Amino acid sequence: MIKFFSRNKVNSFYQLWIEKSVKGSFDDYCLLFKSNGKILGFATIREHKDEKTASIGLLGITPESQGRGYGTRLIEDLKVFLVRRQIKQLMVATQGRNYKALNLYIKSGFKINKIESWFYWSKKLTGSYEYKDFSR
Repeated sequence: MIKFFSRNKVNSFYQLWIEKSVKGSFDDYCLLFKSNGKILGFATIREHKDEKTASIGLLGITPESQGRGYGTRLIEDLKVFLVRRQIKQLMVATQGRNYKALNLYIKSGFKINKIESWFYWSKKLTGSYEYKDFSR
């Protein structure tokens, strides 16, 4: 049986994901973007040393700081950090409906490598099917 989670439960999953990423359980580094001692954004990075590549796990800018170019600056600083570590390629995955993220990555020089879709369904007791879209 597939279990669908409430919005609160999904939010707690994301909170745990962020916490583990920032603390190094999921990713290797966390780059903070600060201004006047206040954290305005962050990016977590996993390094794949054998391939000399890295991937962004999470990237976020506080809602009140969005639209000011901080995401672009964070990615540029991240690229400088990785070049110093002799990383030759940076990858990121994001949801297809996350237009802000897609535009940020394209503006920062990323190219689309592949598009994947995940579909979820559950069979109701009546025998009909219900479609759940979790890409939002």
